[in-house]
Amino acid sequence: MTKNEFSSRSLKLVSCFQPHPCPKLLKLILVAIGVVMPTYLKIVVNLHQYHDYLMYEEEKMAMDQMSSMIAAGNITKTGNISIQNPSSNATIRSPFTAKNGTLKFFIIHVPEATTDLVTDSSKASSYYRKALNEESAEIWLHRGFERLPQRTLDPRKADVFVVAGYLHLFQSLRAPKKRKTNFISQEWQQLIPLYESQIFDPTKAHILLIPTWNPQVSRSIGVHGMVKMLKNAKVADLWSVGFERNPKWQHLPPSRIVPIPYVVSLDDDEEAEEERSVVNNTSTILRETSQSRIDHSLFYVGDARKNAQAWAGCYREELVSSIQQQQRQLPTIQPPRYNDTFSGDLWNVQLLGKRDRMEQSVYNMLMKSSDWCLVLCGDTPTSRTLTSSMVFGCLPLRVGSRLRGLCEEPCHPGFGWTVTGKASPHLPFVETIDWKAFPEINEGQLLNSSQQDNFLMRLLQRYDAAEKKRLRGILQQVRRGWIYGWGDPVTSTRFGDASKFIWDSWVVASQKV
Repeated sequence: MTKNEFSSRSLKLVSCFQPHPCPKLLKLILVAIGVVMPTYLKIVVNLHQYHDYLMYEEEKMAMDQMSSMIAAGNITKTGNISIQNPSSNATIRSPFTAKNGTLKFFIIHVPEATTDLVTDSSKASSYYRKALNEESAEIWLHRGFERLPQRTLDPRKADVFVVAGYLHLFQSLRAPKKRKTNFISQEWQQLIPLYESQIFDPTKAHILLIPTWNPQVSRSIGVHGMVKMLKNAKVADLWSVGFERNPKWQHLPPSRIVPIPYVVSLDDDEEAEEERSVVNNTSTILRETSQSRIDHSLFYVGDARKNAQAWAGCYREELVSSIQQQQRQLPTIQPPRYNDTFSGDLWNVQLLGKRDRMEQSVYNMLMKSSDWCLVLCGDTPTSRTLTSSMVFGCLPLRVGSRLRGLCEEPCHPGFGWTVTGKASPHLPFVETIDWKAFPEINEGQLLNSSQQDNFLMRLLQRYDAAEKKRLRGILQQVRRGWIYGWGDPVTSTRFGDASKFIWDSWVVASQKV
């Protein structure tokens, strides 16, 4: 090819990407993209499912090998005899005595209560999409723990055993009529011997990785039955994760429950924004502070929680009313151009009924654009609000001392929860986060404050730009620890660091016992 011919063909090729000269070629390219892209996405999903299948097969092979060795008498069920040589006096190392200080865990689960339930991923995804966010924690945690480097596929090398199961999903798919009762289903009772057969060494710590959110739900899905089974199997060092240290939810003493974040659903767009901030070495939360957060703005939207007064001495309506009275003393400000959700009121604090519930996207945007977010009491000491504020970078402003395990007036012990005490706070990750750095309002003082006594604004004004930047820097450092993952909990391949933070939190808690 001559130089002139090459130049001529190059010009023709370039001209196809200018306006109009080569419309047929452009159409062909667009059609090709439309055909290839769905196939590519399907391949990605299938690869993820195949990865999970391989992990399950490896674990199943290890369990089958373990069962064969027990049956052959080469190893005892407690694991205290030598692994392959019955005449040896060597023993498996005890928990917390590993020379390198790194504990290993083995995941106990049965396919009937985990992998079999998600064979048809569409049904499982549909259930979790419609259910309360917190019910998806059971599958996020199982899949998240599978990916931690501390996991071992050999139970003989395990210092700790983690018990996983999709009990909320199981009940929905296998025993939907039992959802509203306090009694576990016959279908669930068939799982008990399957789990019991997997107990390898009851002398070692076991962690129940199935958090729930209500006493009745807890019993009906079988959390109580699971704890009872583990105790009957002589598991003495038994723990559970929980959205709060609530014995009526997890059926263990508060000191044996590791507090974990509630579940905030995040879509792919939010995950993409997070990844861009990592690639560009910029702080998403700190960047939003300078661009879109309104100084001294305060946000809270929630339900009135009518039962909270009788069950816990929590007067949400009165608390919100007191804040709204103080708000009337504040001037309205011009909404920023970049924030079309801002009403003009510096404080957006209100209670909404179910019919008037705010769209989740609007709620998230208001969290992202507010300086402070109120964390109020409810039927029990905890709620999803704290997790949302940590995820979206809105500085949490706690009302009352309930999250610290206390119950000061007007709080009173009541139905469905327990006063755990200062030694057992409900705040997650106390070993990582200095919660004393974040403000806490006296609940009684807020209830009794007058319209003229605008102590809340005076409190907020104590925190200048530098101090708020420091606090938001703490949020940025731990943010991924409050995120289980992005997208569908059944098929997603994008995980946060919640599982890692929870594991580390348990390690610290276990060493204090």
